[in-house]
Amino acid sequence: MHRYITNIAALLLAVVLPAAFAADNAQDAENRIKAAFLYHFCNYVQWPESAFAAPGDELVIGVAGPEAIVQAVDAAVSQRAANGHPMRVRRVSSGDQLDGVHLLYVDADATLDVDRLATAIAGRAVLVVTDRPGGLDAGSVINFVIENDKVRFDVALDEARARELRVSAQLLTVARNVREAD
Repeated sequence: MHRYITNIAALLLAVVLPAAFAADNAQDAENRIKAAFLYHFCNYVQWPESAFAAPGDELVIGVAGPEAIVQAVDAAVSQRAANGHPMRVRRVSSGDQLDGVHLLYVDADATLDVDRLATAIAGRAVLVVTDRPGGLDAGSVINFVIENDKVRFDVALDEARARELRVSAQLLTVARNVREAD
Protein backbone atom coordinates (compact mmCIF):
# COMPACT_ATOMS: atom_id res chain seq x y z
CA MET A 1 0.00 0.00 0.00
CA HIS A 2 2.81 2.42 0.90
CA ARG A 3 4.49 1.83 -2.47
CA TYR A 4 1.16 2.63 -4.14
CA ILE A 5 0.99 5.95 -2.27
CA THR A 6 4.60 6.73 -3.22
CA ASN A 7 3.82 6.03 -6.88
CA ILE A 8 0.81 8.32 -6.72
CA ALA A 9 2.92 11.07 -5.17
CA ALA A 10 5.51 10.73 -7.94
CA LEU A 11 2.78 10.85 -10.58
CA LEU A 12 1.29 13.99 -9.02
CA LEU A 13 4.71 15.64 -9.00
CA ALA A 14 5.18 14.80 -12.67
CA VAL A 15 1.82 16.36 -13.53
CA VAL A 16 1.77 19.34 -11.15
CA LEU A 17 5.34 20.59 -11.43
CA PRO A 18 5.30 21.45 -15.15
CA ALA A 19 1.97 23.26 -14.71
CA ALA A 20 3.44 25.34 -11.90
CA PHE A 21 6.08 26.71 -14.27
CA ALA A 22 3.31 28.04 -16.50
CA ALA A 23 2.28 30.43 -13.72
CA ASP A 24 2.64 34.17 -14.24
CA ASN A 25 5.73 34.29 -12.06
CA ALA A 26 7.79 31.19 -12.76
CA GLN A 27 10.38 32.05 -10.10
CA ASP A 28 7.73 32.23 -7.37
CA ALA A 29 6.34 28.88 -8.51
CA GLU A 30 9.82 27.34 -8.53
CA ASN A 31 10.48 28.71 -5.02
CA ARG A 32 7.22 27.20 -3.73
CA ILE A 33 8.07 23.82 -5.28
CA LYS A 34 11.57 23.79 -3.81
CA ALA A 35 10.17 24.84 -0.43
CA ALA A 36 7.71 21.94 -0.54
CA PHE A 37 10.54 19.56 -1.38
CA LEU A 38 12.58 20.87 1.58
CA TYR A 39 9.65 20.18 3.90
CA HIS A 40 9.26 16.65 2.54
CA PHE A 41 13.01 15.97 2.72
CA CYS A 42 12.75 16.52 6.49
CA ASN A 43 10.21 13.70 6.71
CA TYR A 44 12.33 11.27 4.70
CA VAL A 45 15.69 11.87 6.38
CA GLN A 46 16.58 10.76 9.89
CA TRP A 47 19.05 12.71 11.98
CA PRO A 48 20.99 11.03 14.80
CA GLU A 49 19.51 11.55 18.26
CA SER A 50 22.55 13.65 19.13
CA ALA A 51 21.43 16.31 16.61
CA PHE A 52 18.68 17.36 19.04
CA ALA A 53 19.05 18.23 22.71
CA ALA A 54 15.62 16.72 23.44
CA PRO A 55 13.23 14.51 21.43
CA GLY A 56 10.73 17.33 20.71
CA ASP A 57 13.22 20.09 19.88
CA GLU A 58 12.77 22.23 16.80
CA LEU A 59 14.13 21.15 13.45
CA VAL A 60 15.80 24.30 12.12
CA ILE A 61 16.03 24.97 8.40
CA GLY A 62 18.69 27.51 7.55
CA VAL A 63 18.10 29.24 4.22
CA ALA A 64 20.82 31.12 2.36
CA GLY A 65 19.32 33.06 -0.51
CA PRO A 66 16.99 35.89 -1.48
CA GLU A 67 14.10 36.89 0.75
CA ALA A 68 11.61 35.31 -1.68
CA ILE A 69 12.97 31.78 -1.08
CA VAL A 70 13.20 32.36 2.68
CA GLN A 71 9.52 33.36 2.71
CA ALA A 72 8.52 30.40 0.51
CA VAL A 73 10.26 27.92 2.84
CA ASP A 74 8.77 29.60 5.89
CA ALA A 75 5.27 29.35 4.38
CA ALA A 76 5.83 25.66 3.51
CA VAL A 77 6.84 24.64 7.03
CA SER A 78 4.83 27.07 9.15
CA GLN A 79 2.87 25.25 11.86
CA ARG A 80 4.21 21.89 10.65
CA ALA A 81 6.39 19.20 12.14
CA ALA A 82 8.73 16.57 10.74
CA ASN A 83 9.35 13.31 12.59
CA GLY A 84 7.93 14.82 15.78
CA HIS A 85 9.96 18.04 15.58
CA PRO A 86 8.26 21.41 15.07
CA MET A 87 9.95 23.26 12.23
CA ARG A 88 11.44 26.74 12.11
CA VAL A 89 13.16 28.68 9.33
CA ARG A 90 16.20 30.85 9.91
CA ARG A 91 17.79 33.06 7.27
CA VAL A 92 21.56 32.58 7.12
CA SER A 93 24.33 34.49 5.40
CA SER A 94 28.13 34.53 5.36
CA GLY A 95 29.57 34.90 8.82
CA ASP A 96 26.51 33.56 10.64
CA GLN A 97 26.87 30.84 13.24
CA LEU A 98 25.20 27.66 12.02
CA ASP A 99 24.80 26.04 15.43
CA GLY A 100 21.41 24.38 15.72
CA VAL A 101 20.77 24.21 11.96
CA HIS A 102 19.61 20.76 10.83
CA LEU A 103 18.93 21.45 7.16
CA LEU A 104 20.89 24.09 5.28
CA TYR A 105 19.49 25.16 1.92
CA VAL A 106 21.87 27.17 -0.26
CA ASP A 107 19.95 28.78 -3.13
CA ALA A 108 21.62 29.34 -6.49
CA ASP A 109 21.42 33.09 -5.88
CA ALA A 110 22.99 32.93 -2.42
CA THR A 111 26.16 34.87 -1.82
CA LEU A 112 27.81 32.60 0.69
CA ASP A 113 31.46 31.79 1.31
CA VAL A 114 31.40 28.08 0.52
CA ASP A 115 34.75 27.38 2.20
CA ARG A 116 33.59 29.04 5.44
CA LEU A 117 30.32 27.14 5.22
CA ALA A 118 32.11 23.81 4.81
CA THR A 119 34.24 24.57 7.86
CA ALA A 120 31.22 25.66 9.93
CA ILE A 121 29.32 22.40 9.38
CA ALA A 122 32.23 19.95 9.13
CA GLY A 123 31.48 16.72 10.95
CA ARG A 124 27.95 17.80 11.90
CA ALA A 125 24.64 16.12 11.09
CA VAL A 126 23.42 18.83 8.72
CA LEU A 127 21.40 17.99 5.63
CA VAL A 128 22.93 20.30 3.03
CA VAL A 129 20.68 20.99 0.05
CA THR A 130 21.99 23.09 -2.82
CA ASP A 131 20.72 24.47 -6.06
CA ARG A 132 23.78 24.81 -8.26
CA PRO A 133 25.84 22.88 -10.79
CA GLY A 134 28.34 20.67 -9.00
CA GLY A 135 26.47 20.92 -5.70
CA LEU A 136 27.09 17.27 -4.80
CA ASP A 137 30.79 17.63 -5.57
CA ALA A 138 30.93 20.62 -3.20
CA GLY A 139 29.62 18.56 -0.26
CA SER A 140 25.86 18.76 -0.65
CA VAL A 141 23.70 15.76 0.26
CA ILE A 142 20.88 16.81 -2.09
CA ASN A 143 21.13 19.08 -5.11
CA PHE A 144 18.19 20.49 -7.07
CA VAL A 145 18.27 20.41 -10.87
CA ILE A 146 15.76 21.59 -13.45
CA GLU A 147 15.08 18.92 -16.05
CA ASN A 148 12.39 19.27 -18.71
CA ASP A 149 10.84 22.20 -16.80
CA LYS A 150 10.56 20.07 -13.65
CA VAL A 151 12.33 20.47 -10.34
CA ARG A 152 14.24 17.25 -9.71
CA PHE A 153 17.03 16.36 -7.30
CA ASP A 154 20.13 14.22 -6.98
CA VAL A 155 21.32 12.58 -3.75
CA ALA A 156 24.86 11.83 -2.53
CA LEU A 157 24.49 8.87 -0.17
CA ASP A 158 28.18 8.92 0.72
CA GLU A 159 27.86 12.49 1.99
CA ALA A 160 24.67 11.62 3.89
CA ARG A 161 26.41 8.74 5.64
CA ALA A 162 29.42 10.92 6.45
CA ARG A 163 27.01 13.28 8.20
CA GLU A 164 25.27 10.39 10.02
CA LEU A 165 22.02 11.03 8.14
CA ARG A 166 19.77 8.20 7.00
CA VAL A 167 17.91 8.82 3.76
CA SER A 168 14.78 6.72 3.28
CA ALA A 169 14.39 4.40 0.32
CA GLN A 170 11.17 6.21 -0.61
CA LEU A 171 13.08 9.45 -1.16
CA LEU A 172 15.76 7.67 -3.16
CA THR A 173 13.18 6.16 -5.51
CA VAL A 174 12.04 9.61 -6.66
CA ALA A 175 15.56 11.07 -6.95
CA ARG A 176 16.85 11.68 -10.44
CA ASN A 177 20.28 10.24 -9.56
CA VAL A 178 21.68 8.61 -6.45
CA ARG A 179 25.44 8.74 -6.02
CA GLU A 180 27.25 6.28 -3.78
CA ALA A 181 30.93 6.03 -2.95
CA ASP A 182 32.96 3.83 -5.27
